Amino acid sequence: MENLLDVVVETLRYFQRAARECREEFIIVHYDFAIAKPALQIQASEVPIYNNVFNCFRFVHVELAYFGALRNTSLVALGARRYS
Repeated sequence: MENLLDVVVETLRYFQRAARECREEFIIVHYDFAIAKPALQIQASEVPIYNNVFNCFRFVHVELAYFGALRNTSLVALGARRYS
């Protein structure tokens, strides 16, 4: 199994290739916090290699809970029953 940092470096390279293929100078990447932290550390240690990748923190579980709450609230407002 590969080291986590090796996987993160490969994803940074992948997104750089995607930006080049789309003829974009920069690319925005959404990482979960567990991956964003090492990605930012790699970017800081290897300046300017990954300067065109912008890392955003993404708290997936918070977002899923938020959208789930919105969905359930809108269903209740419409008078629909919630089935589990």
